[in-house]
Amino acid sequence: DFPEVPLVSYLLPKSPNTLPVETLRKIKTTSIIFLVLFCMGKLKLIGNPVSPYNNRVLIALEYKGVDYELEYYDSTKHKEALRAKNPLAKIPVLVLEDGTAVYESMAIIELLDALPQLSETPKVFPSDAAERVQAYMKIARLDSFNTRIGLFMQGQVDKAFASFDKDLHVFEEMIGDSPFLSGEDMGIVDISVFPWINRLIIIPEFKEKFKQSVKLMDWYRKVDSHDAVKSELGRIKPEWLKTTIKNFKHGKPTVIWPVRDMTEE
Repeated sequence: DFPEVPLVSYLLPKSPNTLPVETLRKIKTTSIIFLVLFCMGKLKLIGNPVSPYNNRVLIALEYKGVDYELEYYDSTKHKEALRAKNPLAKIPVLVLEDGTAVYESMAIIELLDALPQLSETPKVFPSDAAERVQAYMKIARLDSFNTRIGLFMQGQVDKAFASFDKDLHVFEEMIGDSPFLSGEDMGIVDISVFPWINRLIIIPEFKEKFKQSVKLMDWYRKVDSHDAVKSELGRIKPEWLKTTIKNFKHGKPTVIWPVRDMTEE
C-alpha cells in the first residue's frame, strides 16, 4: 500500500502540482520512488571540513552513496546566516530540496536511513531497535575521546592524558573480536567515534598512547582505508587539523582552512 498521507505530504512539500491521494495510490511503487527522487533534488549539507560532527554526516552520505552538495560554513562570518537554518547556530545542517533544515549529526544520519527514497542504500544504523540502543550506548562510553581532545585544546594537557589506559581498555571491550565497533561491517559507532580518534592520532603524544592497543590501531586502519572515509576525509589536509588544534589551544581563531564564502554560492 502507498504510505500514509502525512508521509506523502512530507516528501512532496509545497508542490503546486501535488497529485490527489487517490491518483497517487494508483501509481506503481517504482514510479512513486522516481517521483520522490525527482522532487527531492540534491541534498545540501552546511558545515566545515574540520568539524568532527560534520565529518560524521559526510562519511554517512558517502557510505550510502547519496548525491549531495557541500556548502562550507565559516564561523567567523556566518553565525546569523546559519541561525536562520538552525536556531542553535551549529553545524552540520542538512537542507532538503524544499528548504527544510535538519540539524544534529545523529538526527541527520537517522533521517538518511529513514528516507524511503534511500531505502536501497546501505543502512548506517542497525535496523533492530535493541541494536540501535546498544550502538548509542557504545558511542556514549567512547565519548571520552571527544572529552580528551577538548581538554588538550584548552591547554589542560595533564587531564587530557589522565587514565588513558582505561579508555583503551573500554575500546577493546567494545570491539571484542569484531573488525569494527559496529560488528562485521562499518556502521554508526565507527562513523561516530572515528572523527575524534582521527584528530587525536595526529598529535604525537596521543599517537604513542594509541599504539599500546593493537586492536585500536587495526580498527583505525580499517576505517581509515574505507572508501567512504577516504572520500570524505580526503578533503582534509592533516596540517589543517594540526594548525586548528594549535590555534585553539592558544586562544586564536580556528578557521584556517580554505573555506568558500556562503554568500558566493
